[in-house]
Amino acid sequence: MEKLLDHYDPHISHKFLIRVLSIYDTLKSAEKRGADTILSAPKYASNATITEIARKASCSDATLVRLAKKLGYSGYPELKGAILSSDAESQELPYAELQPDDSPMNVVDKVFSTAKQALSDTQTLLEKDAYEKALKQVIHAGRIFFIGAGDAYIAAYSAFLKFSRIGRNVGCSKDIDVQLIEGSKLTEQDLLVVISHSGRTESLYNVIKTAKLNNANVLAITNYPLSPIAKMADVVLLTAAFTPNIYHEIMAKRIPELCVIETLYINTLLHGDPDSQKILSQSNQSLSINKL
Repeated sequence: MEKLLDHYDPHISHKFLIRVLSIYDTLKSAEKRGADTILSAPKYASNATITEIARKASCSDATLVRLAKKLGYSGYPELKGAILSSDAESQELPYAELQPDDSPMNVVDKVFSTAKQALSDTQTLLEKDAYEKALKQVIHAGRIFFIGAGDAYIAAYSAFLKFSRIGRNVGCSKDIDVQLIEGSKLTEQDLLVVISHSGRTESLYNVIKTAKLNNANVLAITNYPLSPIAKMADVVLLTAAFTPNIYHEIMAKRIPELCVIETLYINTLLHGDPDSQKILSQSNQSLSINKL
């Protein structure tokens, strides 16, 4: 994936690039060759036939059709039309790669640029139908249980705090056993919100399987649409944080997750139960005792 960022071509549509980044590691070898061929020669790929690209990539026409489907396009013609950036497409920020000899302020600039990039890319990937379905699930859920592992728990707990302040029946725990127990109590009237950047955390996957036994609804917030967790979810909201630091950790990956949660919270206040705003006011008043 870092190789793709190293060979970023300004002629490629940024939205197309981040779609490829989100699934690249899950592609089969022939599909990767197809993706690499398109990314290495975007102008050629946007004009060539599917057979010409398949021949150049040493793969079949059917492989390119499968690639298009995995990228979320209806077929190869739609993929082909999405390769090049348009005049209307805003100029995206460059991916800022950290170097061992960067000065402290260079590191500051690059980390902040990475956060901005992740937010911009996540907003670009946010699909209207998926988001509105997710919001409907949140608004109408009888109980919402938020889960995350590692530092993703911070995002899950933040969501729990926000929705508890407006009177929603919510839960959150970092204990794996408690997550399984609470997941087993969820029903088709309830919602399990799973936050996982990789979409491959086994403990979270097991909670989904447990919740699904009682037909609970599952909303996943993840970076990878073809990950095991994404495939198990009823609705997926994609984030887009791809830039690694010099230790190969993805930078700023929690920031888009927190922003997605914030939008769901604000929209619930605006479009959900009218009493939520009154309850929030009461909660804020009760918390004022802790303010100096």
